[in-house]
Formats: sequence, structure tokens, C-alpha cells
Amino acid sequence: MADVYIIVEGHGEQGFLDECVIPHLWSRGVYGRAILEGGVRAWPTVRREITDFLKEGKRGRPIYVSTMFDYFRLPMDWPGRRDAASKPIPERAIHVERQIALEVAAHLGDAFRPELLFPYIQMHELEALVLAEPLNLSAEFPGQDKAIGDLADSIAGMLPEEINDDPINAPSKRIIRFLPEYERRKAQAAVNVLSITGLAVLRDRCPHFNQWISQLEALGA
Repeated sequence: MADVYIIVEGHGEQGFLDECVIPHLWSRGVYGRAILEGGVRAWPTVRREITDFLKEGKRGRPIYVSTMFDYFRLPMDWPGRRDAASKPIPERAIHVERQIALEVAAHLGDAFRPELLFPYIQMHELEALVLAEPLNLSAEFPGQDKAIGDLADSIAGMLPEEINDDPINAPSKRIIRFLPEYERRKAQAAVNVLSITGLAVLRDRCPHFNQWISQLEALGA
């Protein structure tokens, strides 16, 4: 059984991992644990947490470390975040993830074991996964079928991971525009909807997310 600690941004990410991802990983021989960061912190704070967990493991029983932070809210002091905006959308999260690994490697020096670190940045935020199947919002917001249908129509043909990250059109902002009540209980609502949608659909419609889950699954091989 492989141990992987996943440092997450907020309660929505933690709940999604606990409800959907971690039980799946367990079935693949991977013990996952979501570590709540409590918001997006400055990079040195998160780097310290990553390196502390990496040091905690032993060579015979290593601890794998991953992350789940929204690209949309990452501070510009995070590795690669500032120049990622100039890259095509499918490359932005990958660029930041690679720079995170390089920064951790530089900080740990010879003690760094690259096979233990799997940075993951969610494009553009958790609600992108919700929008992989927006009609499932009807289970959480009964009587709002018209608004939910209009939301689905507004993103027709768009890949969930490529939905705009500006302050007006970010995934969560789009949902709130049609369902204002989503803002009040967004963390739990997101978890409930994603539980209905299921990993198979999310992986099919969100290639970067699928790549991450595949990496974590492989730890149990």
C-alpha cells in the first residue's frame, strides 16, 4: 500500500478527494490523505509543507506528495505562475507543476527524490469539474432546471479545463451567474454534484485531471 498525501486548497477540494478520489485510490492499493491547507498560501509556506512531508517518509516506506490547488487563485509568487499565462491553456497547469517540482528539488538538493512528488494544479478551479456535467446541478438545486439548462447552453462545446479564468467568466462565476445560491454553499454543493457525475465522466472530459489520477493509480502497481 502506497501512502500519498495530497495538499489541498479548501474544503471543496478536500471533500471531493475524500468522497470520490481517495476511495478509488484505495481500491488500487494507494492510501490517500487530503491535507487541508486552508486557502491559497504564499509559495514558501506551501513549499515548506511539501518538503516536510517528503522528509517524513523513510526509504523503505516513502510518502508520496501531491497537491490540488486552483490555477485561477494561485498567487504570482508560485513557481511558473506569472509566465504560465503566456502559454496555451492546455500547457499552463503543466508548466506550473514542472516549476513546482524544480523549486522543491532546488530546496532539498541531493535529498530530493523526484519520483515522490506529483504536483497537480486544477485548471482553472474545482468548478471546472462541476461543469463537466452541469445538468447534474439539478440534483442539488431542484426547481432550477431552466437556469441550469441556460448554464449548460452557455458553455456548449467548451472543454471544462479550458473555461476562462478571468474574474467574470471563471467556472464558479459562471455557475453563480445562473445559480446565485451556489455561492453560499459552493464547497458542499460541488462535492455533491461531483459525486453524482463520477470519476469516469470527469476523466473522460478533463484530460489533465485524468492524467493526474492515472499517476496516482500507478503508485499502487
